[in-house]
Amino acid sequence: MNSGGRYNPSADTWTGTTTTNAPGGRVAFTAVWTGSEMIVWAGTDGTDGLDPGGRYNPSTDSWTAISTTNAPTDRYDHTAVWTGSEMIVWGGLRGIFTELNTGGRYNPSTDSWTATSTTDAPTGRYYHTAVWTGEMIVWGGSDGLNIFNTGGRYCAQAGGLITLSAAKRKVGGINTVRLTWSGATSTDIDVYRDAVLIVTTANDGSYTDSTGDTGRARYTYKVCEAGTQTCSNEVTVRFPQ
Repeated sequence: MNSGGRYNPSADTWTGTTTTNAPGGRVAFTAVWTGSEMIVWAGTDGTDGLDPGGRYNPSTDSWTAISTTNAPTDRYDHTAVWTGSEMIVWGGLRGIFTELNTGGRYNPSTDSWTATSTTDAPTGRYYHTAVWTGEMIVWGGSDGLNIFNTGGRYCAQAGGLITLSAAKRKVGGINTVRLTWSGATSTDIDVYRDAVLIVTTANDGSYTDSTGDTGRARYTYKVCEAGTQTCSNEVTVRFPQ
């Protein structure tokens, strides 16, 4: 089926999702939430693996097709994680006997794909699990003959490592965070707070974020070379009051 619904727990009500421009019905696909859209990708209709997917925006009840240019080969029983700016898909099964150790990174901002490296990648598998910690960690699964207790960690950094640290303080009662970083080589830096781009600033190694908040709060930051997915580690700061 290519239909679905949105559940509102406050009202205990369901609202159907549109099927206009929705991907074809499928099973064994993946879905991730970006903060504003649900991205579904791949899967099977019972006869073939399906490559195209779609992005569903609940605020407009609309679907947008995602690019197939440079996308990974069609598959099912794979995994997907959301990094804060990209969806990474990996592994899975193609046809009946082809276990995959390939994947791709999808950037919804540019509607583009970048292949993941296969160097030192785990053995091809399906039914495995994956989580995002700043790296994608995959573990377990099967190749149809063996059940694995192995896995691997995938680092999505495209270039040199950017190291980020943060220090918090109150300035005039406002929650204020000073970010410092090293290792970036670009002219400008994109600063993200809670996966939202808040500023593009000069790559001078520091930025002070006056959040505008005064009370208890928690913020997660990362910085990236401007316009790219070459990003730092994430750091979280907490203001208890």
